[in-house]
Amino acid sequence: MEKNPHVRPNQSAMKKILLVLFVLPLFAGGAEKSMPFRAGTILSAEVSTQKPSIASDTGKDTPDGIWAEVVVQLHPGRSIGIYDYVLTAGDREFPCRAIALNSDPYDASRWELRDTGNAKCRLLFQPARPEDGKTFEYSLKVKLIESSSNPPPLFFRDQKGEAFTDPSAIPETGLLEEKPAEKPAQKK
Repeated sequence: MEKNPHVRPNQSAMKKILLVLFVLPLFAGGAEKSMPFRAGTILSAEVSTQKPSIASDTGKDTPDGIWAEVVVQLHPGRSIGIYDYVLTAGDREFPCRAIALNSDPYDASRWELRDTGNAKCRLLFQPARPEDGKTFEYSLKVKLIESSSNPPPLFFRDQKGEAFTDPSAIPETGLLEEKPAEKPAQKK
């Protein structure tokens, strides 16, 4: 029986292509991240100890709180409102304090933002600060309706005392943090 010399190279080329397709994502670890959710795409999640300016703010500051900003890009025809989502940590809920479009100042009296093309919508929360050594992990939960379409927990980038990243500096591919590596257990 005679072997076909053309079969072997094609199988070898296919294996190389599959290897590249599976290995390439491993080397793209530094790529920006975003996350789809009900109203659009979450591009960024950050926390800061610096309180941003909020027009018409009548809310009370959380004594053990930290400021948290979620930046989203809406799906065409969608809107997002100040009462639509809360941040959760455990069994505690933290309402949205104010919203803003692009780099506009926050305004607590503005209750809704509508899709305006490629605009970035910013939601401001003041959740409780996690215990020392814990990650800034909160969940964005739909508040107005019961939904199983809530996104998974978000890991917020800590800006320390710095201002939040300007929305114009957030790429379309997003800047979401990945889950931090678990610390190894201490040997006894």
